[in-house]
Amino acid sequence: MMVGHIRGFDGLRAISVILVLVTHLGVFHALPEQQFIRDRIWRLCSGETGVNIFFTLSGFLITRILLVEYQFTGTINLKKFYIRRFLRLTPPFIVFILINIVLSYIGLFDIWWPGLLISFFYLYNFIPTTLYDIHLGHTWSLAVEEQFYVFWPFLIRTLSRSLIYFVMLILIIISTVLLLYLPDIVIPGTRSGIKLNDLFHGGRLLIPALGPIMIGSFFAFIQTSKWIVKLNLIFFSIIFFLFPIWSPGALLEIAPIFQSFGTASMLTWMLLNQQSPLISLLEWNPISYIGRISYGIYLYHVIFMGMGRGAGLIRTFPLDLLVSVVFAIISYEFMERRILRLKDRFR
Repeated sequence: MMVGHIRGFDGLRAISVILVLVTHLGVFHALPEQQFIRDRIWRLCSGETGVNIFFTLSGFLITRILLVEYQFTGTINLKKFYIRRFLRLTPPFIVFILINIVLSYIGLFDIWWPGLLISFFYLYNFIPTTLYDIHLGHTWSLAVEEQFYVFWPFLIRTLSRSLIYFVMLILIIISTVLLLYLPDIVIPGTRSGIKLNDLFHGGRLLIPALGPIMIGSFFAFIQTSKWIVKLNLIFFSIIFFLFPIWSPGALLEIAPIFQSFGTASMLTWMLLNQQSPLISLLEWNPISYIGRISYGIYLYHVIFMGMGRGAGLIRTFPLDLLVSVVFAIISYEFMERRILRLKDRFR
């Protein structure tokens, strides 16, 4: 069952991965040492924001695909869904893991080997901070995505529409509350009052990281509702995404939730206005192509660039960026595109 291409979707993917690249190039450290810029402006353009944009897009797209399949067939073929997800994500990820094994074996990277297994099985969002490896750190977001894939198709196939809305609402609320109070959450049973953020990257655990994905999923459900069409979605998109600028300081930690509502509002508007000049800009070939290869860029760039200047295999800018993009292009053109054609057999 094919779902029509959303014009501009790849452009948003491109924006999300560019934010990640800019962050890992060390732009954050070049910003003025002003609290307003560090606490608020940076939240508009950080790598974490880029990841949350991608989470929102993923929740929207995957849920839309599942809803279309359910509408036309009365069910969801879980086997075919998981095969499609495996073919889309796992082959490049295996290449990434193998490269890290080779680089570790020859002594260029110092990688904790059990961490490779944790990353390979999509569990890196649960890695303790004491075992965190900068060469694998970005795979936490892949883990969140895969864990979402495990339960979401089953819920859509099994639960009534009202129950699905309830599940999404509860997960969004819990994610919001956790983001707000993560710095103060103490792990029960610890004598010295050890906090959750002392042992884990709390914001990367499945909940609250699932919040932006659920927001994207929610908008996939309501995209054709009569009331959503009447809203000024562009206005809401801008207001929500700029939440770090106007929010009270005490609520800055929940900026990812509001910004995800902004991203989802924009995506819904795009779906309803496919001939807009803005969409044509996002469909400009260089931008849309970056979106198509964004998974490879995100996956491989840490090998060459690292997650901070001088942390990757290549220590010179712009060579590190150039090699990262070229490697992603090779991966896409000679491996991913061919596998994607195979994936279409499991619609």
